Amino acid sequence: LGAMYEQGLGVAQNHAEAMHYYQLAAKSEYAEAINNVGRLHEKGWGTPQSWSTAAKYYLEASGLDHCDAMNNLGYCFEKGLGVPQNFEEAVKWYAVAVDGGHPVAKNNLGSLYYQGKGVEQNLEYAVDLFLSSCKDGNAAALNNMGICYEEGKGVEKDILMAMRYYGKAADRGNFNGMNNLGYQYLLQKNYEKAGKLFRSAADGGNADAMFNIGMMMEKGLGEEDKNPKMALRFYKEAAELKHTKAMNKVAAFYLQGIVVLKDSAEALHWFSLSAAENDSDAQNNLGIMYEEGIGSEIDLEAALRWFSISAAQRNQDGLFNLALMHQNGTGTKRDLKKALQLFNQAYELGHFDAKVKVV
Repeated sequence: LGAMYEQGLGVAQNHAEAMHYYQLAAKSEYAEAINNVGRLHEKGWGTPQSWSTAAKYYLEASGLDHCDAMNNLGYCFEKGLGVPQNFEEAVKWYAVAVDGGHPVAKNNLGSLYYQGKGVEQNLEYAVDLFLSSCKDGNAAALNNMGICYEEGKGVEKDILMAMRYYGKAADRGNFNGMNNLGYQYLLQKNYEKAGKLFRSAADGGNADAMFNIGMMMEKGLGEEDKNPKMALRFYKEAAELKHTKAMNKVAAFYLQGIVVLKDSAEALHWFSLSAAENDSDAQNNLGIMYEEGIGSEIDLEAALRWFSISAAQRNQDGLFNLALMHQNGTGTKRDLKKALQLFNQAYELGHFDAKVKVV
């Protein structure tokens, strides 16, 4: 009865009534109902949205061997939703769900093995999990197999195979697959196909696709002429979804006054948002702005901090700028030995100007 109210089958759709009947069934330790109560809390349907409450119900249903709940609980631990982020716990719950044959859990566990999060990286096992999930018809796994072939990890690099898998994912409505296939067409300069795929993915809320449309419009790729105003619109849409490259683009438009009034403070705002999402380029740019007093008062302490954070991610510009501060004693005690070490690291990463400092 709860499912009928949730889906509007034979009765008017009513999430509050669905929650009521799911809760009644949950009292009898019916695992499916307990998981459904958690899912409604996750989505905020018929009850205030609460990841922490959802996670509690997923844990209860998992104790009753409910595979969907195990996968859902693994996702909570992977993303830190309602529980502290813990990749080891995510691996544990995904693995139990995989033992029960759960197709989505196979893909999720494969992703953690692929990235080496919560477990030692094992590309071959990741591919095995992706392929098993693909056989179950999981579109996200099809997209991930495309990534494996594009990057040549766990399989031999093969762009044609990558496009084949991206295409299969796209055919099943996977927006990441649409975007990734579009990007391959973009590299092949087939702008018409790339644009269509990006727009389809963007309509589905894919931030990467929004960014790619913005980039095509900024550069005038495809049938349309350059349109920086529309480019900024798409960059902003992607930026609102926390796409760091898009945030950096929006910041650059304000910094340079492209189709908007030049506004250094607004640029600083967008770089700050991107830096908070751990984008090393934005962190370096923040360092420059604080060092030079762009959009704020000169703050050498903040500049040193942001260059250091960027450098810790092996950003060559961050390393170079941090080296300059140590070389010149700007915002910190002069340390030529430290400066040379940083210049060397920047040079090893391909920073041209660092070569002059090293030789």
